[in-house]
Amino acid sequence: MGEAAEQARDCDFHVTTTRKQLIMAALPLQDHWLPLSNL
Repeated sequence: MGEAAEQARDCDFHVTTTRKQLIMAALPLQDHWLPLSNL
């Protein structure tokens, strides 16, 4: 049971890290698109 809990925690950490990287990658794209949308 302890092993499964550790695997779940590792998976959760990995998902959180991936999500942060996606958000960090998406933010600069939004900054580029916002001025274009004003045209």
